[in-house]
Amino acid sequence: GQPQRIPEGAELIVGDLTRPDAVRGACKGVDVIFHQAAIRSVPKSVDNPLPVEETNIRGTLNLLEAATNASVERLVYASSSSVYGGGRSGEPQHESDPVDPRSPYAVSKLSAEQFCRVWTLLERIETVSLRYFNVYGPGQRPDST
Repeated sequence: GQPQRIPEGAELIVGDLTRPDAVRGACKGVDVIFHQAAIRSVPKSVDNPLPVEETNIRGTLNLLEAATNASVERLVYASSSSVYGGGRSGEPQHESDPVDPRSPYAVSKLSAEQFCRVWTLLERIETVSLRYFNVYGPGQRPDST
């Protein structure tokens, strides 16, 4: 892979989302969190769903709790278009389409998305969930699944 470039003035914190202590430390003094962390492979989630659940759901809960306790203003969550399932062949998908997850990965992303929604309803922290489709750009791997 390409070496990471850290912008001047930014701090890189290497930690594990499944470790509440690490997450709490990373949330201190933060206004907005862009939650991009996940085990993101559909095939891996089918073969080995437990780490996907632990990271994508439990890790998100750890982050929501830590962010709430640190008085973070907003959390922007990277969900996935996989929550829609197979979609309609040849037709564009719409945000209002029904969800129909078909893999442990998709279930984990939808579950975490719902936890974010509930945290907002409970007025603990403002959240926004973005259902990304494949994002392409520098460093994109052609074997990305």
